[in-house]
Amino acid sequence: MNLMINSFNTRSGVDVIARNYSAGKQLLNCFEWDVLYIDHDLNGIETGYDLIMWAIHHHKLPKVVIVTSTNHIGVENIRAALLYSAKYKEPSYNEFWDYKGE
Repeated sequence: MNLMINSFNTRSGVDVIARNYSAGKQLLNCFEWDVLYIDHDLNGIETGYDLIMWAIHHHKLPKVVIVTSTNHIGVENIRAALLYSAKYKEPSYNEFWDYKGE
């Protein structure tokens, strides 16, 4: 199943959309996802980066993460967090990270 965490946008092929940090966190915690589409700016104090950091520390990242943000600094922060987690390889393009496995 595919999860999108984005305050405003939608995307075809997504099964569930969470519109804020807390809803996204709850869905990541309760289900296993194949693909996560995530925006950095979640229209609140907490960001997509904060959610990615939570997911890394709680082992809740799906196999594929696609960053859908236009916030370039936010994208780079999420990218750095994913690469630091040592579970993702360098993306083949700016918005795609593929799970290496454990």
